Amino acid sequence: MGLALLVLAAFVGYTYLSTNERAVAIESERLRVQADVIADDMERSLASTNVVIERVIRDFLTGNAAEADGTRTPQILSRRLRALVEAVAGVRGISVFDRNGVVVASSRADHVGQDFSQREYLT
Repeated sequence: MGLALLVLAAFVGYTYLSTNERAVAIESERLRVQADVIADDMERSLASTNVVIERVIRDFLTGNAAEADGTRTPQILSRRLRALVEAVAGVRGISVFDRNGVVVASSRADHVGQDFSQREYLT
């Protein structure tokens, strides 16, 4: 009788461990697939956002984003950046810096004119 209980306990233990290992393997694979999907989505989103930002800046620099009289001002660019931030999910703010690290146009009016030259991303 003792041997039968020992064999039964061993069988139950083995079954539990093998079931647990399979569950962990299945969930690990699900997480890997979800992480890949999220990474692909983020990559596409960032690439699209970058293309739009480049076009906004190019339009501003070439005059395609000028007022009817041809005037190009940082306010025009800031207005377009605000519209872009409102349209693109996950983007909180966009700023354009001059070569000295001073914000010349931004979706956030309080950033215009501020000096960010000491920030790590500008050095």
